[in-house]
Amino acid sequence: MNSSQTPFRVVKLGGSLLDMVDDSDREPMLKQHLANPKRFNPTFPLPKKIREWLSHQAPMKTFWIVGGGERVQELRQISGTGHFAGAAQEELHWQCIKIMNTNSMLFNAWLPKWSRVDKFCDSVFQSGESNESAADDKRPNSENLICLIADWLKSNPDLLPKSWDVTSDSIAATFAAEFGASELVLLKSCDADGTSIQSLSDSGYVDKHFPIAVANCQSHMACRFVNFQHPSFEETCLFSRQNG
Repeated sequence: MNSSQTPFRVVKLGGSLLDMVDDSDREPMLKQHLANPKRFNPTFPLPKKIREWLSHQAPMKTFWIVGGGERVQELRQISGTGHFAGAAQEELHWQCIKIMNTNSMLFNAWLPKWSRVDKFCDSVFQSGESNESAADDKRPNSENLICLIADWLKSNPDLLPKSWDVTSDSIAATFAAEFGASELVLLKSCDADGTSIQSLSDSGYVDKHFPIAVANCQSHMACRFVNFQHPSFEETCLFSRQNG
């Protein structure tokens, strides 16, 4: 838990929003970024939309968690063949987490002056940057940190079930709950199609574990769902922060 009570938000970027980039472009982009992150400057629409959306948000330090997208869906389909169970099913879970880390690095390739962070001590949630790189492209009123969550999840193996009931939605919600975020925002590719957290889970808009992940933080954390494909970022807020 973030003992400082410094307000911060957690944003989960749906992996499907990364799928606007052709798979053949991903590996070269990532290699270019890793080779020279300061000079790599790809021109794709997503970073512009990210900055546009941020310009409408209240000033707050923001932690970004990136979903797995199409590659995780492919593993889900493989899993559904019935050939994976027990340890093999758990290994698929960790493969999905690795894909999220890779997508986070790809996201960082688009926004190379944002920081990455993979250790989540109290100081990260208060002031200063990450343990990897200095953030010299902050918005005037906040910092944006891209989370590499694989090591954190492996260090806390009992936080979440290792099944398809859990996706990056619940991972982001659990991260937000564990560290005391002021708000959780899920950037999706479509409108929320329900009037409650449970109905969103039942419809598949969020995963089955999500209602459990947010059950104990509805009094102190806002939760918003944003259609990031909508020109004006249509959003649904199903519960709001009630204190401070």
